Amino acid sequence: MWACFAAGPYRSAEVEIHLPVTDRQIQAMCHRAFGVNAQVRQAVEFGRGLYNTVLRVQMDGQEPFVLRIAPHPSAQARSERELLRNEYATAPFLAGLAIPTPRLLFADFTGEVIDRDWMMQTLLPGVSASDALRDFPQQSWPHFYAQLGGITRTVRQIPGNRDRFSPSSAPGTRPEARRSSTG
Repeated sequence: MWACFAAGPYRSAEVEIHLPVTDRQIQAMCHRAFGVNAQVRQAVEFGRGLYNTVLRVQMDGQEPFVLRIAPHPSAQARSERELLRNEYATAPFLAGLAIPTPRLLFADFTGEVIDRDWMMQTLLPGVSASDALRDFPQQSWPHFYAQLGGITRTVRQIPGNRDRFSPSSAPGTRPEARRSSTG
């Protein structure tokens, strides 16, 4: 069998959102995505995702990829409902930008394999900012955050229906949606 090294579930202030995922569930997700002959060699949890459970998965005969699993719907705040689905829906808008973004391999929002939304993406080279930034002197951090702000500005300028990505259950305009998401 293969080894799944999970750092364990993390707790938010009110509810556990990073529920553990079993070896059997990971194998079932890979079967759904790549067929019944897909064999997982290893699945390792990536540090601490702020929202999703994030795993680096290695299968026989394939490059490693990222498996992202949303919290169970009952653990999502109003502003977080279907957040992974919204991210999935925005991917085509990012494709033409000169910003490194992972390529989607598979997504499943049916709840048939596990009762949470999940998707698989290519693994981008490099290290996470949260891991690497602390290795740089703090006086260099403003430059990093300015670059991050530039990327955010580029993404926000993408033409399209901005309301498409608001929480579907929130009433009215985006400011109303923000107010309603906290209460």
